[in-house]
Amino acid sequence: MKRAALARWITDADSGAGQLAARVIVNRLWQHHFGAGLVRTSANFGAMGERPSHPELLDYLAAQFMSSCWSVKAMHRLIMRSAAWQQTSLAADSQSVTESRVDTTDLYVQFARRRLSAEADDRAGRKHRDCRNSTKTRKRRR
Repeated sequence: MKRAALARWITDADSGAGQLAARVIVNRLWQHHFGAGLVRTSANFGAMGERPSHPELLDYLAAQFMSSCWSVKAMHRLIMRSAAWQQTSLAADSQSVTESRVDTTDLYVQFARRRLSAEADDRAGRKHRDCRNSTKTRKRRR
């Protein structure tokens, strides 16, 4: 009973912590896709953390997240269909912005490259192999 009450309070956007929880989740999803969150200090949303680089965007995404019944899949879809995600990340496109002496720390001009660790790659391969050998897959093939 106590867990259910806590879950209702965390997801209650009107009188509980729902708006903050939605903002934190959306920021983590944005960080997953872009390499940096709208709030750079994603582990600290409190008074000691940084302010959001784009507060209106964070509020909009959090509202969309709550209105979609907290669907992470819908939020991934919204981010992936956004103009920010669909921009090219080639250096040639970002030269005009960087040459104009604009502070690009808060802009998503070019995605910083990240290495994929061998461990993560191995886990993905193992998961894929396990998925093919699952009982559900074997039953469907029959």
